Amino acid sequence: MIRRTWKKGIGALLAVCLLFGAAGYAEANEMHGEVRNVELTEEQKEALADLHKDIIEKKKVLIDKYVEYGMIPEDKQEKIKAHLDDRYNRLLENNFQPLRVRKHG
Repeated sequence: MIRRTWKKGIGALLAVCLLFGAAGYAEANEMHGEVRNVELTEEQKEALADLHKDIIEKKKVLIDKYVEYGMIPEDKQEKIKAHLDDRYNRLLENNFQPLRVRKHG
């Protein structure tokens, strides 16, 4: 019974992720043509860095809650967090210019 509920919860979560992920991907593709590289000041870079760090920390707290509630297995927890850190590092290397959407296929 619990296993079935858990599977339904994961299924619902995946469905929501796919729905919003597809919408976000389409929106990102539309936006892609509008994104311009600009030269940011150090103050602007620091402001963006602070915002991104806050967002990542909140996402990590969210991942911890998902693990605590049994929605995400513990073995995936650190992998997801490492991915978030990697994304931040790529933004930092790119001077906080939006990361480009990669075309698949």
